[in-house]
Amino acid sequence: MKTIKEINLLKISEYINVCRDYFLKNNFFEQTLYSTVPYAVTNADSFQLKNNLFLRYFSEPEIWIAQEQSDKFFWIGSLFRNEKEITKIHNYEFKILDFYIKNASTKEIVNLFFELLRSIEKSLSLTELSKLEISFVTYENFNAGKFDRTGKRWLVVTNYPKEESFYDMISEDQKTTSKFEIMFVNSGEIAEIAAAGVIGKNLNETRTIIDTNNSLGFSEDVYVKNFTGLGFGVERLIYLYESK
Repeated sequence: MKTIKEINLLKISEYINVCRDYFLKNNFFEQTLYSTVPYAVTNADSFQLKNNLFLRYFSEPEIWIAQEQSDKFFWIGSLFRNEKEITKIHNYEFKILDFYIKNASTKEIVNLFFELLRSIEKSLSLTELSKLEISFVTYENFNAGKFDRTGKRWLVVTNYPKEESFYDMISEDQKTTSKFEIMFVNSGEIAEIAAAGVIGKNLNETRTIIDTNNSLGFSEDVYVKNFTGLGFGVERLIYLYESK
């Protein structure tokens, strides 16, 4: 497999079915979202259809409303991004899975992600990548190259700065945010697999949601309910397992 474009729909369905079964069996509420949104995200490579109607760029903010119905919820659907550069792991339309848990720590969310991977590996008879070493590193040290990039391993990059976040709560140090990402290291090559964080007020002035029609239907108290979420692209995960 050379690019994610070569992943067929049957393979995507197999992964999605395993993920959905896992979350439903673990008492997660499934939220449904439309693929179009009546608002804009600043400095985002969105596809504008007409007037103030856009193809969905983020699952936020509508996915946050699910917290009124459950302490654990998830969503599986399509996102559309007008990428400036299409690489072997990028596409204009892709499937994403988001899940949220109330009062969950970074390590609890990371553990659940790898538990989900183990379920996928077992159900689809895949290589057990979930058993590889997992290391935690701050964004500052990651950018400085202060981490092991040899062999195959997982890397959890934490403490992202405000300018790299999107509605993530500020960290205890009051300088960085709760945003973190899960990377896969393969002999020096690094691929972002998942992005996560605690829902919070927007700290990034360069990227924000502009609700021109007052149609989002949520209040700011959504930011104080302490939900931690994680999202990953299904095709990118498949590429990780299927590429040689």
